[in-house]
Amino acid sequence: MTYKHSFVDDYPYLCYSADPNATDEVQTSEIADGAVTTAKLANGAVTHAKLANDAVETANIKDKNVTTAKIADKAVTTAKIADEAVDTAQIKDAAVTADKLAQ
Repeated sequence: MTYKHSFVDDYPYLCYSADPNATDEVQTSEIADGAVTTAKLANGAVTHAKLANDAVETANIKDKNVTTAKIADKAVTTAKIADEAVDTAQIKDAAVTADKLAQ
């Protein structure tokens, strides 16, 4: 016996079928626009592979969630450092040499 999800008046229900060729898959065309809500998504259901390019914006990232471990090596370039973002406390001892000052 197979099962198929269907809708009547926008309410989901299961159809039971003895047809061995029936499928239990719900096709995209059977899902009404806006029918898949946050509450209907299982935890962990939306993975990195399922996100479109540029799908996550700054507003969607919780504060303090981009950590050092998540920043790729050499990802922070000079162009990405804001003016006046580095002060004396962030400069390693003996890191500023005469050669570097002359540049």
